Amino acid sequence: MEAVAAFWLNPALILTSPLLGYQDPIFAFFGLLALLGFHRRKYTLSALSLALSCLTKPQGIFIIPVLAAAFWAEGGWRMLYRYSARFLLCFLIPLLPYIVSGRLLAPAAAI
Repeated sequence: MEAVAAFWLNPALILTSPLLGYQDPIFAFFGLLALLGFHRRKYTLSALSLALSCLTKPQGIFIIPVLAAAFWAEGGWRMLYRYSARFLLCFLIPLLPYIVSGRLLAPAAAI
């Protein structure tokens, strides 16, 4: 977990993420926004930013263990459960049309 935290809290990520190209700056922006939202105790913003980071690029899931450990340390299992529920809600809302139509894999078909 220290390696994942070191990746996300590394100042070089902030400085070089705009240079990575393609979708990398977008998912890095939302990932760092999720960390800032947690730091400022804006948990809904943090969950929404984490969901957007994961939806933009799959590498966004690497920040989940960092935030899960931080929420567990902050308030125990109850806070982790509440944050997980917020994250899942924010993650599933954009996918709702695909879930309802039975074509959940349609967004990945163009890849």
